[in-house]
Amino acid sequence: HNRYFIIILFLSLSISYAKRAITFKDILKFEDMKSEFITDNGKWITYRLDKQRGNNNFVIQSTENNKKYIIENGNNAQYSEDTKWFAIKKDIDVIKQLNPNKYKNEKPDLELINTSNDNRETINEVSGYSLAKNGKWLIYTKIYDKKDKQKGKKLILRHLASETEIPIENVIDFVLDSLGNNI
Repeated sequence: HNRYFIIILFLSLSISYAKRAITFKDILKFEDMKSEFITDNGKWITYRLDKQRGNNNFVIQSTENNKKYIIENGNNAQYSEDTKWFAIKKDIDVIKQLNPNKYKNEKPDLELINTSNDNRETINEVSGYSLAKNGKWLIYTKIYDKKDKQKGKKLILRHLASETEIPIENVIDFVLDSLGNNI
């Protein structure tokens, strides 16, 4: 019995020594959960983890299995009705935002995720986007390079199943109808 008492005493002492006070570095690692959302079919939850310092993470997590997608700097997710597709705006890195003169040509990107096959694609320098609810089309715009002296933006219609893209030049604005059938 004395042997067990000594082992238990030793374990409790080692556990008590493992505790330490929270430091300022620990506090900077805290994250706030924001922009929580559950998809209409209940299969996915999305949320953003805002850090005290540094880039935030946007999380898309399955409610049916352990699938999880983490998008650094992610914000404003859109998804198709069947939740096969997610499109997430990726903000500019925090360090680059704090140095606008040095990184003035940086533009946000778009992360496109196909949840049925886990395929992820980053589309660079996207100024605006809309994902059709029916999951057939992704529409996004790119800002012209200033040296091109073009007006408006370049709109790209992307058929998601075939990955075919149809560019339309000099677009000022676009709106997708609520069903995703008409621009």
